[in-house]
Amino acid sequence: MSENVVGFIVSIHMGTERRLEWGIDLKNVSSPIEFIDKLADVMAEIDQKFAMKKDSEASGRRTVKSSHRRIPSAGEVLRRRVVRFSPFPSMFSNQLKSIRRTLYNQLAKHTIVIATEEGDYIVKKIYFASARGAARMAVIVKELNKEIDRINKWIKEYAKSDDVSLLKKIFEQYGVLGFPKLEDVEIPEISLSLLPINATAVNPEVPEYLSEMEKAALQEVIDQSREGIIKNVMTYFKREVDLIMAESVEKKRPRTIKKLSELKQKAEDIGLKGIASTIEEIMKALEEGDSERAGRVARDM
Repeated sequence: MSENVVGFIVSIHMGTERRLEWGIDLKNVSSPIEFIDKLADVMAEIDQKFAMKKDSEASGRRTVKSSHRRIPSAGEVLRRRVVRFSPFPSMFSNQLKSIRRTLYNQLAKHTIVIATEEGDYIVKKIYFASARGAARMAVIVKELNKEIDRINKWIKEYAKSDDVSLLKKIFEQYGVLGFPKLEDVEIPEISLSLLPINATAVNPEVPEYLSEMEKAALQEVIDQSREGIIKNVMTYFKREVDLIMAESVEKKRPRTIKKLSELKQKAEDIGLKGIASTIEEIMKALEEGDSERAGRVARDM
């Protein structure tokens, strides 16, 4: 294969806001609805107070999710009412969502997807990046980890606040057990792994911090020959060109040239000169108004 691909296999892991949530069993609570309403009202007040303190905004709404469980046991049926809630101000989880959104938007900009591993309701992806893209992602992750560090400082500060003491009193008032130890909560940093692929080999080490699903996806990529990885990379570009051309035909989007230009830059960064040249030919045909030739070149990639 003539293309000389040089870059990095990229795997990335970030914790979610689920780390700030707990499930509470209300089986021994005499007034569960009253407890849930009281908890929601107090959390809404805490949201407002913390938002003012941090010069932000709160929605004024707070939901405590309740679910019922029916558990067959020894010929009987046990019924459980479980609430899932976060004792932290909603700003904490909103900030984590914003960080994750920024992270994956940047991944889409600087990398390409070369493998996926599907589990129950989850899809994990393995990416490939040029040296420049990998370096850019390293800088982005470093900056986003500073934001996570700030959230962890908020957590430590909040765990010692009077608001937490009030929440504990509400739990005690209604006889609810299992108030979480907020002082022990810490959001882990975003983990970034860059495994280099050069002219002869792929680094075989799989990071231990990855989940089993992520390890499986990454190991599958590593087990491929270099030619196999290149084939996946080229398949990505073929698929992306097809999608851009289809959008151009169906919706007549004026951004077609811009999208193709960005894709061409990705190909050049990775070392796919032939793919980059083909994309440039498609762009030239479109600029000249020859959509038929552009489509023919795209189909022949």
